[in-house]
Amino acid sequence: MILAGGRIRTLGRTGLNPHSHLAIAGGKVFACGGPEVMKLRGPRTKVVELKGSAVLPGFNDAHAHVVYYGLTRFAADLGGARGVDDILDRLRDHGRSLKPGEWQQGMGYRTDELTERRQPHRTELDRVTGDRPAFIDERGGHSRIANSAALAAAGITPETPNPPGGRIGRDLNRIPNGLLLESAMRLVADVQPLPGFARRIEGVLKAQDLLVSRGITSVGAAVNRGFADDLRAYEQLARDGKLRIRVNEFLSWELLEATSQLGVQSGFGRGRSRSLSTAAPSGSRCAQAAAYGARRRGSCATSSRAPRPWAFRSRLTPSATPP
Repeated sequence: MILAGGRIRTLGRTGLNPHSHLAIAGGKVFACGGPEVMKLRGPRTKVVELKGSAVLPGFNDAHAHVVYYGLTRFAADLGGARGVDDILDRLRDHGRSLKPGEWQQGMGYRTDELTERRQPHRTELDRVTGDRPAFIDERGGHSRIANSAALAAAGITPETPNPPGGRIGRDLNRIPNGLLLESAMRLVADVQPLPGFARRIEGVLKAQDLLVSRGITSVGAAVNRGFADDLRAYEQLARDGKLRIRVNEFLSWELLEATSQLGVQSGFGRGRSRSLSTAAPSGSRCAQAAAYGARRRGSCATSSRAPRPWAFRSRLTPSATPP
């Protein structure tokens, strides 16, 4: 394919001056320049006339919660809610689609956009969720509200202390009001049933659709709970030719012990999935390669040879050739 007659910016010094033509072959940029690029045109080459439109390199999102965002697409959409009653109405409608015993989630409201200028109270959520555990996220991702059933599932009582780095919201009588800030959110998240693997795959695809539509072609994917399934999901999508973005998987330091228990060993992984140390020399193609699952082809995680293990990331790269 040849993109012709545009304003094409490339990376590096050559991008200081725009080019007009770009040739693509095998999923990679083959040539970039002026009208002379048209000499590469073959009998089956597709030519796209840009008519002066701009072409830019793919953007990188250095900190993206890809799986988390994708999974929230199955939750109640609370974006743009103007009041607590609006949130409750949306939760009530969404709850009708859930199976008995399934946890309810909601995502996207902002406290400063609510008429009440406050977070919802657990008892307000209780009115529409009943005994179904419900856990909703404010848009910023640093606070959540749990209903009474979710607090009970997590064993949160008036005597539960605030965890390091977090806070449990309480009424004046010290009874938890449902608000969980920062690390306190994990008290409930850690007892919440994990989504099935198929749901996780579908969530990644939903997130990928949004990223690609915005011109984002690579991400630094932050992970926490369920990281092993995240890696499996990216691996399967890459193997099936459905992974259209490059994913650098960043593991939190508290996951290192669990990672080592997966049987991670260095020197494994190549092609579309690798693990690289951020301390490796720039451009190194073999720095601290590792794998998720010692016997799984094409898997990845962190390297056991890390001088600073928290600095490692796993990288999965879509391949231009079939497996």
